[in-house]
Amino acid sequence: MWRAAIWSTVLLFQAVCGLFLAAMWTLTKFGFRDNDAVVAGHKTLTATAAATAIALALSAPLFMNRRSLPRGIGLGLATSALIFATGAGTYVLWLH
Repeated sequence: MWRAAIWSTVLLFQAVCGLFLAAMWTLTKFGFRDNDAVVAGHKTLTATAAATAIALALSAPLFMNRRSLPRGIGLGLATSALIFATGAGTYVLWLH
């Protein structure tokens, strides 16, 4: 389980970044423009929350599996989402 969690964290972090970029693109298409730093911060936090929620929702069924490989992948996905959320939150605080 731990080997799968460690290796999948590295790879699944890229998937969480992709979810974030898709959420940013969707917010931009719906009129959430970057006119100033405050709006950019809100847009970044909204996209981060969406990407983190999707990743955690996808990792929950993997945790409930009886086999160790899916549980490890679920742990890696949840860890990637939380690492990404921490980094994005720090970035938004740095903007202000």
